[in-house]
Amino acid sequence: WSSDVCSSDLDAAQFRAAKTGQSMGRFPDGAREFSRLSAVTPGRRNAARELPAVVLNEIYFSPILGDAGGEFVELWNTSTQPVDVGGWKLAGGVRFQIPPGKILAPDDYLVIAGNAAALAAARPEIPPGRIAGAWDGKLSGKGEALRLEAFELEVTPSKGGFITNRNYYAVDEARYAAGGRYSRWSDGGGSSLEKIDPRTDGRIAASWADSDNRSEEHTSGLQPPCNLVCRLLLEKK
Repeated sequence: WSSDVCSSDLDAAQFRAAKTGQSMGRFPDGAREFSRLSAVTPGRRNAARELPAVVLNEIYFSPILGDAGGEFVELWNTSTQPVDVGGWKLAGGVRFQIPPGKILAPDDYLVIAGNAAALAAARPEIPPGRIAGAWDGKLSGKGEALRLEAFELEVTPSKGGFITNRNYYAVDEARYAAGGRYSRWSDGGGSSLEKIDPRTDGRIAASWADSDNRSEEHTSGLQPPCNLVCRLLLEKK
């Protein structure tokens, strides 16, 4: 019999590289997206999605003045331990590699900008060590996917010695769009798009809300979390 005539695909999955020893799966069972799981569970119900220590927490993809240099993506260390993010990559619509030696303290953040110099000049209240950039590319005003990638080292034999390779894998992912369930005021209205809760899956529209740095009449009944601008104001008190 011919396999291309008598068989059909019941399901298919596409996934990216994972950290050594980590499995990928649907959580909860039957979910659309594949996620990095907190435990390997062959033959049993999938373990919960692993919660990354450092997340993609805020996206400013459509500056109110239309200046691409004002775009930024914020990383936030949600854990209680410092994390060395040196060499990590922001990938997707824009591309940037974090310089070596960058340590994110617990509850600290790093702003990766389309134009670091322009952002620093426009917002002098941001400490210089918390801004990095510039990245290659431009955030789409219509929406796209972003990834934060870490790496693990692999040493392989070579002629006359060994070669150390960096194998990159995604630790967090985000997907956004303009309008619809994703945003209203972040689409050129002066707000950024921010995670409602850092533990939520950034690929799902319900995980995001407009940041609350707009005028009173534009606020909705929901109160988004404190965004970059809000935290800077609190730190000055």
